[in-house]
Amino acid sequence: MRQLAYVLVLLQAAMGALAGLGEVVVMGGNPIYLLVPAIRAALLVIVAVQLARRWAAITLIVLEGVSLIGFWLSVLAGMTPWVDYPVNLVGLLTNVVLPGVVLYLAVWVLANRRSAVVPAS
Repeated sequence: MRQLAYVLVLLQAAMGALAGLGEVVVMGGNPIYLLVPAIRAALLVIVAVQLARRWAAITLIVLEGVSLIGFWLSVLAGMTPWVDYPVNLVGLLTNVVLPGVVLYLAVWVLANRRSAVVPAS
């Protein structure tokens, strides 16, 4: 399960970095728009590598929780008449399903961390 979480977190980091690069292109080449996606992608990669550690699993749970809360806040903002937030299949997969699965796997890794420790002989 830890390997699956590792791959999904790396996929999520790569998609976030690609989205950040796309935003830089759309915003006329201003690199300030790449700052937050680059920090998030770097943090996701660091957490993915260290997922066996307790702090990494907790950090991943917080990051994925913030992602899910952010999506639902965007949906709520989209219900107002002056904000248009189109919900589509790609948005649901990348902003709800993927963080939900990674959140589940991080909780599973955190819960089963003690059983993976091999006692010294």
